Amino acid sequence: MKVFKIILVILLVIIIICGAIYIFADGLMADLYIKLGDSDLADGDIEQALSNYSKALKREPTNVDVCLTASEWYAQIEEYTQAEQLLYDCIELVPEDYRLYSKLSAVYVRQDKLLDAVSLFEVITDETAKADIEALRPAAPEFSVQSGSYNEYFSVAITVSEDCYCFYAFGDDYPSVNKQNYIDPLEIGDGDTTITAIAIDMDGNVSELSTVT
Repeated sequence: MKVFKIILVILLVIIIICGAIYIFADGLMADLYIKLGDSDLADGDIEQALSNYSKALKREPTNVDVCLTASEWYAQIEEYTQAEQLLYDCIELVPEDYRLYSKLSAVYVRQDKLLDAVSLFEVITDETAKADIEALRPAAPEFSVQSGSYNEYFSVAITVSEDCYCFYAFGDDYPSVNKQNYIDPLEIGDGDTTITAIAIDMDGNVSELSTVT
C-alpha cells in the first residue's frame, strides 16, 4: 500500500511538472509569435502579422494588448468580421477591461453601425468596465432649444465636447457618419421636426443619443 501511495505521489508530481512546462512553453511561444507579428508589421506585411498574432492569441487568449493590435489592423484593412470576433472572444475572457469595449465601438463606427456602438455601451455587465466606459465616453450632445412648439423659423445649435464629431438626423432616421456631420446651426421651418444627435470622440467612443422635438 505504501509503495502504491508513493507511486501516486510521484505521478502527481510528474503531472504538475509537465503542466507547468506546458504552460511555460505556451507563454514562450506566444511571445515568439508576438515578436514575429511586430516584425512583420515593421516590414509592412500585415497579413503575415495578423497570422502570427492569431497564433499568439491561441496560446494566450487573454492577452488584451495583442487582441487590440490585431483587431485594429483587421479594421484598417476592412476585415471587420474578424476584428469584431476577436474582440467578442476577448471580452468573454476579460470582461473587466474597458479597452476592449472601446475598440469594438470604434470598429462599429468605422462601419457606420452607430446603433450597435450605442447598444454595446448600454449592455456592459461588468461593473468595473462599465464605470471606466462611462468616464471615457463623450457627453451627450446638447441642443440650444428645448422640445416644444414654435410658430416661426428658428435655428438649432448643437454643442458637443471638445475633440468630438457630431452627427445628426431628422425624423425617424438614425444618425450616420456617412450623412449629416454637424458644422453650423440648423435652420428649422414650420411643422413637426425631430432631431437626433450623437457625439463621437477621436477614438471612436460614442455618446448617448440626444433628441429634441
